[in-house]
Amino acid sequence: MGERDAAPPRSRLVRLAAVAASAVAYLAYAVGWAVAALRTSHTPEGALPAALYAAGELLAVASAPAWFAACLLLPRTARQRASWLAVGLVVLAPLPLLVGAT
Repeated sequence: MGERDAAPPRSRLVRLAAVAASAVAYLAYAVGWAVAALRTSHTPEGALPAALYAAGELLAVASAPAWFAACLLLPRTARQRASWLAVGLVVLAPLPLLVGAT
C-alpha cells in the first residue's frame, strides 16, 4: 500500500530514530532563537517598527517547529523528508546566538 508497509522493521526503526533526533534538534533551534530574541537589546523607535520587530522575533522562534511539521506532513517519500529536514537544519540555525551577535 505504500512505502511504509514495504520497509523492513529495522529501517523503520532507523527512520523513527532519525526523525526523533531531528525533532530534538529543531526544538533546540526554537529555544536558541528564543534565547537570541530575549538577549537582544535592540528596540526600534515607534509603535509600528516595534510591533513588526516583535512579530519577526516571534516568527523566528516559530519557524523551526513549523518547518519540522511541514517536513513530516508534506513530503511523499522518506528520502524527500530526510532531505528537507537536513536543509532546515542548515537554513534555520540560530545564527545570532551561534556567532554571538546578541
